[in-house]
Amino acid sequence: MSVPIIKEWAVCYSSEDLYQPPEAVGRTIVGKVYGSSKFEDGVKIRTGTVKSANGREFITESGSHYRLFGRPRKDYLKWLKDSGVKYDSNNPIRINK
Repeated sequence: MSVPIIKEWAVCYSSEDLYQPPEAVGRTIVGKVYGSSKFEDGVKIRTGTVKSANGREFITESGSHYRLFGRPRKDYLKWLKDSGVKYDSNNPIRINK
């Protein structure tokens, strides 16, 4: 079985706890999914919280497996630049300052 891909994506950071350190903040991915048995191709989704990532492939806490495809959304790249966060195309889910 092939791994569904997500195009036109962005990493989203969320935390309800104002005192939670940045490295402990949950990450989700938004984008258009292709090749999934759960969704029609091109449907915009927000994944569950990312549990683990290896390069561009990741697994959510519920066990769903996805692969990021292509470059992220332009607005996300702008946000990274404006925030002083370096974009790592090989490990895009990890934050590098």
